[in-house]
Parts: sequence; C-alpha cells; structure tokens
Amino acid sequence: MTLYRQFRSQEEIDQEYDLRHSVPDATPFRNFYSASNKLAAQTLTCQAKVPYGPSLDETLDIFPVKKPGAPVLVFIHGGYWRSKQSHDYHFVALGPQREGLLTVVVNYSLCPKVRLDEISRQCRAALVWIRTNIANYGGDPEALVVVGHSAGGQQAAQLLSTPWQEDYGISQPIRGAMAISGLFDLRPLQYSFLQPKLMLDSVTIQRESPLFQLPKSAPHLTISVGDEEPAEFLRQSKDYYQAWREHSLPGAYFEQEANHYTAINGFTQAGSRLMEEVLALFEA
Repeated sequence: MTLYRQFRSQEEIDQEYDLRHSVPDATPFRNFYSASNKLAAQTLTCQAKVPYGPSLDETLDIFPVKKPGAPVLVFIHGGYWRSKQSHDYHFVALGPQREGLLTVVVNYSLCPKVRLDEISRQCRAALVWIRTNIANYGGDPEALVVVGHSAGGQQAAQLLSTPWQEDYGISQPIRGAMAISGLFDLRPLQYSFLQPKLMLDSVTIQRESPLFQLPKSAPHLTISVGDEEPAEFLRQSKDYYQAWREHSLPGAYFEQEANHYTAINGFTQAGSRLMEEVLALFEA
C-alpha cells in the first residue's frame, strides 16, 4: 500500500522532504547566511519588530531606502513552518536595497504553538498592514511584490488565492509574487517527520495546499526551484506551475543552479538572475 504517490513508508518520504538528506553538509550554507546577515546589520538601516498584529510573533522587519515611494518587496521565510524567524533572513534585503526596493521581512508564529491556518492568517494580516501603513516608511502601497522561500513559498501562493475584497474589504494588494522552492501539495507531509509539529489533518491539507486552492484570477506568479533540490521539490514546483497555467493564470517557471539552501543567495547581490526576476514582477 502506498502512502502518497509511489512512497510506501515514512522513511521514503523523509528521504525526499527532510532536507538534511539533500546535501552532504549544510554548515557552509548556514555560514553564508550568518555572514550575510552580519553584512546586512553593518550596512542597512532596519526598523525591527514593527507590530502588525496582537501576538508577540506578529512583527515586521522593515528596511527602508532613501527614495520615497519605493517599490516594496515582502519576504516570507521558510523553516517548514516550525523554525526560523525574520531576523535569520535580513540578508535578503541586501540586493533589493541596492536596486532601490524597500524590503519587509515577515515574522510569524510557528508550529506547534499555532496551527498552519493561523500562520496563513498572520501572513494575510501582515499584507493588510503593509498595504495600509507602508507609505509611512517610504514605500509605495500600490507596488507590493511578495516572495516566499520553502514554507514561505507556500504562503506566497496562498496569498494569491486569498479573496481580498470578500474577506478584507480591499482590492488585490499584490502586484506579483515569487515562490522559491515551495511546497504546494501538503499531503506527503502528514506521513513525514514533520507531522508531530504540523499536526496536519485532511481539512488543513485541503485548505492550506495551494494546489487545491487555485484562484480564478491572480497577479503574475513566478515559480523557481534549484536544480540540485530533492526530486519531490522539483516535481511540486513543476506540477504547481502546470496547474497554474492550466487555469489560465499568468506565470513563469525557472530553475536555478542551486540547492534548497542556495536558491535565495541571489538576494545578496544586485544584478543577480533572482533579482532580475523579482524586478520584472513589478512590471508584470
């Protein structure tokens, strides 16, 4: 009997979804993140822990630029919804800063403290706050692009499926979005090492899997994944892009020469392929 697709055991699923199996040693990549964060702390202005909601975890780290009315890049971090915080990803503001983009890194509560649907609620609340308040920090509320990595890629896709007018009384706040190394079908994770913290059930899987929540209309979505990532991450990105386009939604797909950890390294440099793709979203 199979659990999901061709997988018959948790061990087989973990081999694809436990990212510790995806590289011989993640230490060099973590060291790169750490060094890049130090550079960001030394060179960038940050207004940290700006609250957007009632809980202590609902905060934003805002990296303003000198020019007023700047386009806004909103970054949602990964960590399988159960680890990492916004301050671990300040380095993603380095490239955008040099391109004149105001960057906002979203913090949110983690599982099992909250369930996945609460994380989605918080990310939507963050977008509403940014749309309403970012002009006070020098950003253009009409020029918001959302980028998410890994678990954040799932959140970026979910934001595009949100009925903003119906649920929040605002027009679509997102100009475009990018999901990097995202997870779009959560079904295999209920059989994985993550289940004790994610506590997925059939209702949550249906509601929180972007593959099952495709919108009728949406802004442009770019999907990216590293060519050295586990086969399941590549397949999930390809399958979601195919479903997105089959629904006549605007989008693009590109693979990077990267693994799961290095797929966001392009944010440290102006002029990188990743930054070029992000900048194109503001014109999409």
